[in-house]
Amino acid sequence: MEILANGFQKNIQNYFQVRRANGWNRFFVTSASFHLDFEIASGGSDVIPHVEGFAFHNLNFGMALCRGAYKQHNLPLWGCYIAHEHYSFVPYSCKHKFTMLDNSFYLAYLNGSKITVQECGNFFQQSDHVADTLMHQMPKFDAGAIHINNPHDYAHLVPEAQKYYPLIGYNSEVCAKYRKSISDFYNYLKENGTPDGQPEVTFAALKGRFDFCTQTFNPNFPIAGAQNLADRNAAWFESMPERGWELFRKIFYPLHGEIENYQNLFFSGTPYGLSDIVSFAGTITPEFLNKNYRALIMTGWNSATPEQYRILLEYVKNGGILCCAIPHFSTNISRNFVSYQAEELINHGDLSELCGVKVRKRGNPLYWVLAAENNQMQLEKHKRFGAFCTHMGDIEIVGEQVEVLAYQDEQFLPFLLKNRVGKGEVWFINSWEHPGVFDIEWSPSADRRQHGFFEAVTTAIARKVRGNCYITDDGKNVGESCKNISFAYYPSNHKCYILNCDFDTPQKIYLHYNGKMQLLYLKAAEFKIINCGDINKLS
Repeated sequence: MEILANGFQKNIQNYFQVRRANGWNRFFVTSASFHLDFEIASGGSDVIPHVEGFAFHNLNFGMALCRGAYKQHNLPLWGCYIAHEHYSFVPYSCKHKFTMLDNSFYLAYLNGSKITVQECGNFFQQSDHVADTLMHQMPKFDAGAIHINNPHDYAHLVPEAQKYYPLIGYNSEVCAKYRKSISDFYNYLKENGTPDGQPEVTFAALKGRFDFCTQTFNPNFPIAGAQNLADRNAAWFESMPERGWELFRKIFYPLHGEIENYQNLFFSGTPYGLSDIVSFAGTITPEFLNKNYRALIMTGWNSATPEQYRILLEYVKNGGILCCAIPHFSTNISRNFVSYQAEELINHGDLSELCGVKVRKRGNPLYWVLAAENNQMQLEKHKRFGAFCTHMGDIEIVGEQVEVLAYQDEQFLPFLLKNRVGKGEVWFINSWEHPGVFDIEWSPSADRRQHGFFEAVTTAIARKVRGNCYITDDGKNVGESCKNISFAYYPSNHKCYILNCDFDTPQKIYLHYNGKMQLLYLKAAEFKIINCGDINKLS
């Protein structure tokens, strides 16, 4: 993995070096890739994270990656590139085709994008990705392969093609709709302005060293595109580590419902507020983490280093909350995420200074998990989670301030531990496998709307560190309505920006601000700006 990462970053650096020598002085890193963090880390101070929305599914999640990179590398701004014509995927017959376009602008706006670009569609159509586009009426050129594109080979088709230009050109119905969407959003900005700075974010997901996860979990996809390696060793396909990111998305960026009869791949709620994604692909300091985030959640792959361990320790000592599991401290760089040994862990498994435990080896099988009597996660009493069919670590608790929050329910072995370190705390999951394995929930009284144990842990942390502004279904709890709502609070103007991402159904939520709350009704696909200073009803 180190060889792959170094080779990739060297290629990126060479790309920038050649263009800087030719006089380029600003670069937009625009793609649908979850390895955007590697590209930004290789780029320098003149790069702008500019995620390719729609091509990057789950728009909120892609923008979390940009926003985190912007802060981590102290960049001038970040933005969103809207590739709606090519990658929205729903046909033009869908009544929400342009509802999606309209709301992608507002979603980028509330997330903190300061340069949002509409890729194409407003002057002439370019994409034939959906079955009912009028592009299909154009004469076809058979090159034998889509990447062969010599214009001289199809010049003889231009006279025939010109007959169809009115269907796809500037004056076509579709292009007029694209321009109207842009114009309407621009008029909205002129009337309402753009908030200064970035929205309030209190926690982040921490992307590990050599994490080559893709933007959506796909077990058919080879890590880092290394197909030859994956063909020889199935561990190089996306698996347990990458599944952790999928679980994080389900919890904090749920893609709820459908768009007419089509999959909703793009519009998620933020029921627990916005989060960032920061990455060990670039330089991270404890000072940066403590300044920006009250909590960090580790989900996917990480090849740990002693320096990284020191950074996390300082972050927690200074007041941060860290959620992690045993494999996040593995130094392995060869994709061994099951049969690694305790000797491969940082300090040979002695995590006592940070986590309050020493890891001796892979331990007992894990079936059910049961909350401790202290029930700090506010769970239903006696509720079990699972069944996981994975493994715990064989650990020795050595910290004086370790508290057990959940047990393996057969021998009551400690499974979730909280260790107080300085001003902060570590929520340590005693799992030999990555957190993605906990996306299984068919325990007694399993709630089909929930995502099991990892959701219980991480949402308890999110509630603990939530900011000045948050939402609930009933005045107390996050529920199904909140999963449809994207919202962002801006400290610069004390306003909350709220979008109902359900295009067919109105939603009712409570907006909370500094001990007060207001009942809000949002029409389907409605975007609102609320002045939080006007909220005056006591909660």
